Amino acid sequence: MNKVIPIAAGLLLLAVAAWWFLLPARQAVPEDDPQAVAVAFLGQVRAGQVDQAWESTGVEFKSFMGRDQFRLLVKKHPELKGPATPGEVVNEGPLRSCSFMCGKLKFAVVVAAAEGRWRVEGLRVD
Repeated sequence: MNKVIPIAAGLLLLAVAAWWFLLPARQAVPEDDPQAVAVAFLGQVRAGQVDQAWESTGVEFKSFMGRDQFRLLVKKHPELKGPATPGEVVNEGPLRSCSFMCGKLKFAVVVAAAEGRWRVEGLRVD
């Protein structure tokens, strides 16, 4: 009986370690760089992963712009699927406005710190 507990604990530890290492790989985004978060968001849009891009946004974005509304915005502005040239990052209090150019379209991805990481909370198209 005394040998069963250490063996069971060892098997449990081995199972947890195997589960951890077999998790699907996730794209690393520097969470301390708001522009990198904006670029990753646009990369998902460019790759046709519009729903995943919407899912990656914060609560404020989702409450302001529903999934279908976001799909329509991307459809209305196909330039968003093209290569984006980053511009300046403007500090707006707790927000960072990251400007971009896609062809003739000028827009900004607004990110905010929430729960210790940057998340997309807005998209302004000029």
